[in-house]
Amino acid sequence: MPRIISGIDSTLNLPAYPEGVSVVGVDLSEKMMDEARKKLVSADITFKVSDLCNLDFPDNTFDAAASGFTLCVVSDPVRALAEILRVTKPGALIAILDYCKSQDPEIQKWQELISDSSSQLGFPTGKIKWDALMDYDELIYNSKLPIEVLADDRIESQNPFLCGCQLLLKNAKA
Repeated sequence: MPRIISGIDSTLNLPAYPEGVSVVGVDLSEKMMDEARKKLVSADITFKVSDLCNLDFPDNTFDAAASGFTLCVVSDPVRALAEILRVTKPGALIAILDYCKSQDPEIQKWQELISDSSSQLGFPTGKIKWDALMDYDELIYNSKLPIEVLADDRIESQNPFLCGCQLLLKNAKA
């Protein structure tokens, strides 16, 4: 049975996993795990409170990984992606759906304002850091992590909250 590691953050992706796969859902929040347990799912899902930047799994444990609206809230997305690469097998597929920085400089100005405001609204620092300016170009192309980009689809919008990306990566570690 294929094993997948998945960030739980929004819990929206859980019903998409089919019967016949084993999913380990990770999140920092026990409260989020409680919400995830309420979802109707076909896959065999195990939940584990864990820090995506310091996963408690051996190397090469998982056949694939999925991250839905997760990397934009971790304190160190490069470290989190490196951990995902460490715990997935060489050649594993990694699917990412997330918010990201717009390519439009005018929209970026709004995203900067949102980012500055959210930091002053009381998001719990040290655990959650929503990055309205998540730069996937920096993360994917400039991080020097062992990945191959199979698909990079950006979603642009005049609404700064709706800029996003859909990425399909391949773990290119030897």
